[in-house]
Amino acid sequence: MTTALSARDKVRRTVIAIVVVAGVVGIVLALNSSVDIDADGDTVVADQDVSGVLESGDPDAIAAAPPPPDDNAPTRAELVEQLIPSEGSEVLSQVQVGIDLGPGYSAHLVVNGVPIPDDELQQRLPLNQVFFTPGEGLAVDALVPGDNRVRADIYSLADGTDVRSVEWHFRVT
Repeated sequence: MTTALSARDKVRRTVIAIVVVAGVVGIVLALNSSVDIDADGDTVVADQDVSGVLESGDPDAIAAAPPPPDDNAPTRAELVEQLIPSEGSEVLSQVQVGIDLGPGYSAHLVVNGVPIPDDELQQRLPLNQVFFTPGEGLAVDALVPGDNRVRADIYSLADGTDVRSVEWHFRVT
């Protein structure tokens, strides 16, 4: 013999079902937005075929392409002391972006695919830090709402050779 559920029990069961569904959706969203890190501490990104870009001869496309990987290059953990803003953080649109590197290195920055000219970078060479603050009349006026990516093409201060590219992303609110 079954008894009819009271209105209160129906509401309680409905709320529990909604909470369970919201929890499952939250877990799925969290898994989809996670960042994979390899053994060297580098962010794992999908392979990008830039051969067509390099063959195009477009100077802007060539400047935006990362340097080729070097198997003998120091790891990300050996080069990078801090990413600004940090990977996955939420920031305002006029925030300063940059990288704090280990001794003997500097970098060129690419923000959302736009190479930042050296004269727009704030370089603190004694501290091995490179920053860019978006602004009117600069290569990037403001960071876009939502996901933003910065790539630092790191080079040796001793001889200017490209060492490694480091990429990270953050959200602008």
